[in-house]
Amino acid sequence: MTERQILLLYDAEQRRLSHHRANQFIDTNLAFAGGNDAKEHLKTLRT
Repeated sequence: MTERQILLLYDAEQRRLSHHRANQFIDTNLAFAGGNDAKEHLKTLRT
């Protein structure tokens, strides 16, 4: 692999991890808040 390819893969993985962390934050926040928003979010995750 070239240096450019490695850097592109690294950047893509960093973006993926960042999105994953953001999704975890939202999931945790809704889980603690509860209520209708949490129920609707859970429904969307299950589909």
